[in-house]
Amino acid sequence: MVSRMEKNKNKAVHEQHIDSRFAIGFLSFFALLVSVYVLGNCRYLNLLSLEDRDFPAASTVNQASEVAEAKKVRLKSFDSVDDFKSYVDDGKRAYGGGVFEAEVLKTESEKAALSAAAAKSQPKVAAKIKKDNLPVPVNVADAKRFFSLGTNRLDGKSDIMQTGEINLFYSPENQFYWPSTSDPLLSSKSQDVSEGRTLIISAQPAESMAEVGSLAGSGDLLLSSDKILIFKNNVLASYGSGNATTSAELWRARINDGSRIIESKAIAGKLYLALETKIDAAHPCPIKPMLLKDEPLLIDCKDIYRPEDSILANAIYSVLELSLESGDLIKDVSFVGNSDNSTILMSDSSIYALWGQGGDYVALFTGFLKDKCRGLLPNYLLEKLSGLPNYDISLSAKEIELRALMSNWIDTFSPEEQTRIVNEITARLTDYLSGNYRGFERTGIAIADMKNFKILSETSVSGRLIDKTFISENDGELRVATVNGYGANKKINWLVTGKVGADAPEKETNDIYVFDRKLSLIGSFESLDLPAGICALSYSANKAFVSVCRPDGVFYAISLNARDGIGARGELKPVSSFAYLYSLSEGLALSVSKNDRKVQLAIFDVSLVTKPELRSVYDLNDYWADFDGNYQAFAADSQNKTFFLPASKGGYVFSYFGARLELKKAVGGFTASRSFMSEDHLYLVDDDKVEVFGGPDWGSIKSISF
Repeated sequence: MVSRMEKNKNKAVHEQHIDSRFAIGFLSFFALLVSVYVLGNCRYLNLLSLEDRDFPAASTVNQASEVAEAKKVRLKSFDSVDDFKSYVDDGKRAYGGGVFEAEVLKTESEKAALSAAAAKSQPKVAAKIKKDNLPVPVNVADAKRFFSLGTNRLDGKSDIMQTGEINLFYSPENQFYWPSTSDPLLSSKSQDVSEGRTLIISAQPAESMAEVGSLAGSGDLLLSSDKILIFKNNVLASYGSGNATTSAELWRARINDGSRIIESKAIAGKLYLALETKIDAAHPCPIKPMLLKDEPLLIDCKDIYRPEDSILANAIYSVLELSLESGDLIKDVSFVGNSDNSTILMSDSSIYALWGQGGDYVALFTGFLKDKCRGLLPNYLLEKLSGLPNYDISLSAKEIELRALMSNWIDTFSPEEQTRIVNEITARLTDYLSGNYRGFERTGIAIADMKNFKILSETSVSGRLIDKTFISENDGELRVATVNGYGANKKINWLVTGKVGADAPEKETNDIYVFDRKLSLIGSFESLDLPAGICALSYSANKAFVSVCRPDGVFYAISLNARDGIGARGELKPVSSFAYLYSLSEGLALSVSKNDRKVQLAIFDVSLVTKPELRSVYDLNDYWADFDGNYQAFAADSQNKTFFLPASKGGYVFSYFGARLELKKAVGGFTASRSFMSEDHLYLVDDDKVEVFGGPDWGSIKSISF
């Protein structure tokens, strides 16, 4: 209690006049401080700005100066097993094991239980779709497959066929194996062929093609200058190759249970393996991803990196450098991640690690209520909800508390009023989410030098990495596409209604980013002009070709260079939504589409990405199902502007000079599992035969059977 005399004294003090010289001096000093601060920041922004780049208006393309500071992340290594366990626990408490996730799993289990009944009704559903001219539902696996023409042996990846300068190496998919036996008369034969064999074929010159030897093993192959590796199941073995007709096994390794190879690459006598290993909660480290020459490979805790901020981690991603000659480990580097949104990309000079940084949708939802629902919700409820994200409790506990607060309040109204309130909140939420998705989830990126595995830089971008195909490197520039708001609408609607349902359509947006070798942002485009989230994607040198998770039957070409404007896009419209797309060159794209039950080919000129032009169409009198079932045998020769389109028996050679499709010849009388084009020749390969075609009439030059 303050006395009246004290109040009068304070009032007198406040009524005293302020010395004008003192006031002017104080304001001048404050203005000086503000000026220094502003000038310093302007200088900082100028240092970050991009020079000599012609980007579109800043309203569509972000430059590095706008976002670089917000993107920086930091990687640290674990100190001990306890440090590792604590980090995993923090991630689970923050982003996993919530009530919503449990409800989703329950819903998915119920869907699986009804799958048999749904399968029986599928013909009726298909008939209704056709009758009512409804869009065919998008299948994500198909969307990825439709970008996979000619990708079997690209970028040095492993496949059942590899080609050297002279020799062709082929591991037939269907091989007869002698059964294991203790009979001494058969045991040696059984041991020789129990793992199948890889054929060595002298393919050059084509007229002298011949089988010259084999290797004792079969599977996916990876070829270097003088070594060949065979991957089968969880075993890999190294052999000498060169021009030898046979080769002894140099060394062998076995991938342990819980680990898998996600990428492999051979460079200058070294083998680079990217492995994914599930985290063992009881014994998280050291990890033992593989046996190397019968000795366990151990990666200690202190050699595993993790983001400073916790993530929902369930896997460890390791990159190993091995000697192709001896199999000895040279060096390694590892990161924690999550199998749903993390991966490794290896180029000839760099290693990229990408991981998902979960979004706090409890904080997002309470922020929405505070900003957009004042007047609809009582102040006492808003006050309780606003402090909830800062509680040091798990995500599931926050969800339970939030749902309890919301349901207790909503239950005080009549059923009609409850429906009105829920609808009003949902309507306001839809508008709010469209502008706040980018705070929901991020993707972290780190780059390491391939020479010494030293981490050079780290950053992060908005959105989720949906698939490994969403990243690519070209001439030292990293391209990354992300989807914002993935699952956000469904989660937030659950917080409003307490129900997990399909009646909450996602309103996803898409971003694309281009970085230099130091992960400095060259340019980006937020909220690409696409009708839905990206479902599948393929990169060329300066473009990305995209399909969305909505049945619109359109491919979108998106520019990745400053000349056209990063993010500028155009539409390619094949005859149907069942269509493969292949980049013939930087200016031409080929689509192979289902046309009723037949096949239609089309060439689009994409030189001007915003205005793709249909240049040529060819209706092929062959069945779509035969091509679709054997698409992996597609091959193209950009130098001679020809490609091979597989069918049930052989296939078709087309030329596309002047962007005009011309059928040259139907070739082959057998189903090829692989093919390749070299020096004006086409090689068709099957489990028991190789045939080569060429000359002006694409006639058969030579055929050999195994």
